[in-house]
Amino acid sequence: RQEFLEVWTPSINTNAINIVAGDFNTNLNPSDNRISQSQSHYDPTRNKLQELMEGFTDTAYVSKTKPFVTYYQTVRNGRSMATRLDYIFLDNDNIQMCKKSET
Repeated sequence: RQEFLEVWTPSINTNAINIVAGDFNTNLNPSDNRISQSQSHYDPTRNKLQELMEGFTDTAYVSKTKPFVTYYQTVRNGRSMATRLDYIFLDNDNIQMCKKSET
């Protein structure tokens, strides 16, 4: 993931609505979008993805669902955890078009 983010940049077309979506396998805001009894680990790709997404807005901001999680897992001792790994970003010039976002 780190290697990918070091060489990838989003393509931006000034005459289009620009959408970036995918499973980035990192949680950009673990304090809000994570359910777990374990501490969140430091993830250097979090900062890199945030840097790459400047000029874009996470469409989950319009969601009424809090926390906004997209991945669920049963961990040790049968406990559950949930986190956010998947994102849909819309360029800031067109973010007003996003009216709803759900998991």
